[in-house]
Amino acid sequence: MRKWIILSLLIFLCCTFSAAQNISKERVKRLYEKVFERPNGSLQVGYRIYSCKALRFNKSKKYIYEAINKGDVSTGYYPKNISCLSVSINGHEIDFYVSTVKNDSEPVKEIYAGDDANIEQSTCRDCVRIFYEKLFRSNANNITINHGVCSRNSLLLNKSKEYIYNAVKKARVFSYGHPLDSVVALTIDKQKLYFCISTERPDIDPFVGVYDSNGRSLASERNYLLMPCVPKSKNGYVYVRKEKNATSKPVAKIQNNQIFFFTPCQDSDWYRVTLKYEQKFVGYVHKSNILPFEKCSESTKRKMSHIIFC
Repeated sequence: MRKWIILSLLIFLCCTFSAAQNISKERVKRLYEKVFERPNGSLQVGYRIYSCKALRFNKSKKYIYEAINKGDVSTGYYPKNISCLSVSINGHEIDFYVSTVKNDSEPVKEIYAGDDANIEQSTCRDCVRIFYEKLFRSNANNITINHGVCSRNSLLLNKSKEYIYNAVKKARVFSYGHPLDSVVALTIDKQKLYFCISTERPDIDPFVGVYDSNGRSLASERNYLLMPCVPKSKNGYVYVRKEKNATSKPVAKIQNNQIFFFTPCQDSDWYRVTLKYEQKFVGYVHKSNILPFEKCSESTKRKMSHIIFC
């Protein structure tokens, strides 16, 4: 009887391990289907962003799938219902941590590779650092950013290389709900520089625009940085004023929970606003009447993200 119990247990463990192997390999293949669908794009796995181009290692779909089929699956050493599929691709050992839970919406939880594999997408702060490294290597007085031209002085503000690199390291990075689009806010000698960056396409220039302390584009004085917000008022609404003062004529009325857009301004407590994303300037709202994205409810944040990215 005891032998039958042990034999049954062994059969069960073998079947469980075989199932984990099959599920892990199929789920990693499905992940690579997305990789090949967006050859120059990026992919979010867990909390990290990966370059699809780097994940392919310049290999064909057939080569990748054969490598996955030959991969080794380990279980029992990781959190419950997680297996590790180790795959050798072009000389690199890549570990895929995969959920074996049925109908898991995000089955691949993490990808790990050695530093030499370099599969992770550059962060927005990395992009700014690389940008300044190129700027310091160049002697050019002007530099092109997203079809616009910025002066060297407006980007350096008469500061040294060490000062700029330290500012990049300390920069505030924030997003509006899209993991690949962020704003990097540098503080340079009490001045601000806002770098709007998209890392979704690693093969193209990630810089969407650069703006000064008053939210004005360094490349074009007609363009301004727009940040989503809602009114913050006990009255249930706020007025948009024609001029930068409380006695100026109201030109619009914004109800609480109505999403609009403001431009930060270091030189004034009154911020430029627009009622729709990327539409013309309407007037001014005092900063005390503005509730920015990061202080809004999750449902409001989702609405803001939808307006910006959809």
